[in-house]
Amino acid sequence: MDRINLLEYSKLSNTTEYDVFMKHMNPVNSFAKGKIDFNKLTYKDVRSCLHLMKSVKDWEGQKELFCLAFKVESFWEVYIDEFFAAQNYLIKTFVDLQKRETKLLQSIDADTGKWSMAGGDRLNKFSNLMPLVQLGEIYSIYPYDLQNKPYNEILTLLVLHKEKAEINNAYSKLKK
Repeated sequence: MDRINLLEYSKLSNTTEYDVFMKHMNPVNSFAKGKIDFNKLTYKDVRSCLHLMKSVKDWEGQKELFCLAFKVESFWEVYIDEFFAAQNYLIKTFVDLQKRETKLLQSIDADTGKWSMAGGDRLNKFSNLMPLVQLGEIYSIYPYDLQNKPYNEILTLLVLHKEKAEINNAYSKLKK
């Protein structure tokens, strides 16, 4: 088995010899001298990566995903061992990110049922935009202007305002 790059690998008619070993590589946050950094990736970049991960069907989609996530331009000349280690890292990191985001932003609210009954579930189709709309309303900023802010900043502000709302709600109940 030779050490080949992605261009050579993508042209193989049968990749089984490589796939058996490469899929089990330890995750490494490195690809073409780039790294995934959620302090540098924008909210839009993260959402685009999540969308690409669900919809990628070919090598061009893989290239788009890796170049966006790792902030690199080179792709085809990278060796496949580096690719598979980076791919394992990318998948693990974004799955963990979604779990963490869901946990941090999850709200246990007695009014959730009322919200659903009022039609709040219809907003689910805008789930990628709703956090930006929420922050935009708070800070009087056009939501699309926020999508180019670093992902970690957006998430921190969302968590802060969630916690603040929960504390205000609890305080209001105590006052009654």
